[in-house]
Amino acid sequence: MTHRFLATLVAALSLALLAPAAARAGAAPIDPTLFDARGRDLRSFTKEIDVDAPAARAFALWTDATAWRRMMGGEARANFDLEIGGRYEWLFNGTIGSNGCQVLSYIPDRMVSFTWNAPPGQPTRERRTWVVVETTETAPGRTHVRLTHLGFGQGADWDTTYTYFDNAWGRVLPLMKQTLEAPGAAGEGFVTTADSVRIHYTDQGVGGPTLVLVHGWSCDGTYWGAQVAEFAKTHRVVTVDLAGHGQSSAGRVTYTMELFGEDVVTVLKALDLKDVILVGHSMGGAVIVEAALQAPDRIGGLVGVENFQNISLSLPESAIANFMGPFRQNFHDSVEEWVAGMFAGGPGTELARAVASDMASAPEDVALGAMLEMMSWYGSEPVKRMRKLTVPLMSINVDIPGTDVAALKAIIPGYECRIMEKHGHFLMREDPEGFNKVFAETLAAMAALKAPEGAAGKPAK
Repeated sequence: MTHRFLATLVAALSLALLAPAAARAGAAPIDPTLFDARGRDLRSFTKEIDVDAPAARAFALWTDATAWRRMMGGEARANFDLEIGGRYEWLFNGTIGSNGCQVLSYIPDRMVSFTWNAPPGQPTRERRTWVVVETTETAPGRTHVRLTHLGFGQGADWDTTYTYFDNAWGRVLPLMKQTLEAPGAAGEGFVTTADSVRIHYTDQGVGGPTLVLVHGWSCDGTYWGAQVAEFAKTHRVVTVDLAGHGQSSAGRVTYTMELFGEDVVTVLKALDLKDVILVGHSMGGAVIVEAALQAPDRIGGLVGVENFQNISLSLPESAIANFMGPFRQNFHDSVEEWVAGMFAGGPGTELARAVASDMASAPEDVALGAMLEMMSWYGSEPVKRMRKLTVPLMSINVDIPGTDVAALKAIIPGYECRIMEKHGHFLMREDPEGFNKVFAETLAAMAALKAPEGAAGKPAK
């Protein structure tokens, strides 16, 4: 069976059979009288291209409104309701485009077919054709994209429409390739905060929900490298270097958790990110709580990694001062010794030595300022700040020293904690594969928690 025949068959069956299914699903029924084409002799053309990206990311550009908008830019927006008879609209100036077009059928990450109309001003505007897009992964990270546009009628008016789309799709597919293969998929950049600090971020992948990864004390966005590589296959993934860390500039008098939260929110606003899952490691847990309180309309949920174990902890100023004493006296050596002891394999492993050395090379003024603010926050603020959250929060922690799950459930509805036993503090680097599996489970649990009752994965009461 040829690809062309498969595409034609799928679309033809959709036209014949899907109107009743659409009505049952609550979507608008598909009106077969809008189509001029009949029978086997369909007027059509095919465009094909290979892209260096996983099939899921290529498919997302055709089915995820956020991903599509990033490809098209400007005021363009899309309405994609991925259900039979659901909306499938490309609106190039925000209001006009393929208004009224609908989904015919789809196979996630493999195929989507939809009705299509001519641009405003063409006599065939009120008639319908249909398009089938197939995304086939031919090798890891490489996908063949095949677009077949069918159903053109006969006559001069249809000849004009045919020529228009033959040219138009010939421009769209290379644009898709350019979007998917751009450095970092969407790249990296800098944004400037209200206090004039330049914040570095990376931005890779397509698909929702968007994941924004926030590092811990004296680390940077590269600590999430294994997670970016895995989850950018199916999600848009953004990393942020907090002020004074990584490639971001410094220059602040204080490095509070609230200001770090503003760093994250500045990136969210610059990239116009919404329904984001914020993920924070260690100190990053405090940062994502502050960010969520500053921009609740942009946040869909929080995932803490190795933090919030004891939200009732009280740390008086004297205890913080005593702890920080050695770091003030000999910053480099104290950091190396402290960090190297946080690994399950012991301080002598190659990873432990590399991370300890990297963190010990952090700017001392930034690190000491952030350490003071971090300990002050975790020693007095968690319960007060977390009570104000309006989004779900879940945790991934190790088994030692243990997590007070009951205390967290008392203030966070739907709270869940997943424990990775016999791991150290940098679990996402010690065991990337194991962590990624647990992280995926956490994302699925959060999606189920947020789903309406009766939806797939969440039974009705």
